Amino acid sequence: MRVLGSLFLLAMIAACVRDTDDDEATGPTSAVATTAGGQTSCDDPSIAGGTFDLGRSPCAECAYCAFNAKCADETAKCPSIVTDTSDPNIPCDAFRDCIGACLDAHGDGPEYDACVGDPEAPMPGTCVGDNPVGVEHYVSLLSCIVCSECQVNCDAANACGP
Repeated sequence: MRVLGSLFLLAMIAACVRDTDDDEATGPTSAVATTAGGQTSCDDPSIAGGTFDLGRSPCAECAYCAFNAKCADETAKCPSIVTDTSDPNIPCDAFRDCIGACLDAHGDGPEYDACVGDPEAPMPGTCVGDNPVGVEHYVSLLSCIVCSECQVNCDAANACGP
């Protein structure tokens, strides 16, 4: 399975936590499922040119479909991504809560990056350093969505490594 390119990881994390008022996705009912060769797919190849943004179509619709389909195991480890409730005892939720607090406190600038931390060199006192299991689960979920199940609709060509 392809994984997220390290240069895109922090931007993707911020995009997934940010709550925008102009969300186009309506949730799981907006999912697009196509059938090719007997396999159901959430990615809709007729809608090319998507960018990674879970709050906007076509990536959002594909992601909502993938949450409940082929990425269901990963989604189960990060339940707050599909609900409005967070459990600090679930590592992925704790990580998402931490990065949400960083975003609220610092916006998207260098202070946000320092608060979240560097996935390549985790330091104590950062979200990444204090929540290694949460990071692993969250990156696994995003990789499943973007790099595996929604390659066209979420722009895997620019977000995922070879």
